[in-house]
Amino acid sequence: MPFRPRVDGSLEFRSEAPLGPFSRDPSEYVTKHRVTLKALVESDEGDLGEVKAGRLTVLQIHDVAALNNRVPVREVCDCHSDALYSLFTELFDAKGELKDGLDFEPGYSGIIIVANARIEDAYKDTKLLAQAIESVATMLCPQGLIVVPKSVALQLSPEEIEGLGLQDMRPVHIHDSQPWIYIRDNNCVAPGIGD
Repeated sequence: MPFRPRVDGSLEFRSEAPLGPFSRDPSEYVTKHRVTLKALVESDEGDLGEVKAGRLTVLQIHDVAALNNRVPVREVCDCHSDALYSLFTELFDAKGELKDGLDFEPGYSGIIIVANARIEDAYKDTKLLAQAIESVATMLCPQGLIVVPKSVALQLSPEEIEGLGLQDMRPVHIHDSQPWIYIRDNNCVAPGIGD
């Protein structure tokens, strides 16, 4: 695969979440983030400016807050969508603990799912998507589980998947269009997408 350059730029978040304090309503424990990716570009006159280069939709499960309020994460996922409930049943046992055989640290805190991604054509041959996933993971879930469905991972190079520390999980049926997931545990992986 040809060299993919890094992109200078920024992320702009628009988030939808209920106001706290949280109750025992399981619908209150998932935040939806719409993330706009902006690339820094130089105009013909030499001026710098940002242009929209892509977008992500990220779901953040506030599992610790749910558990502190005695709301099972299973109920949170089930209340949100079939996709989140399917993800939960693939990763957790009936007690809500990570299934045996998954190579994750038990002390994780938080779960984010990069539900979808769209990169503008001019930036598809750059590291923009990998950079955005790394930034979102670091900002929203520094000690948690990062879930990337295959539909998003297919937009990354194998080197970027490895650099992000994503583990290819056994086939997991979440949607017909997303038969596999990739997961990273921020507690035990020291990722780096390199230059």
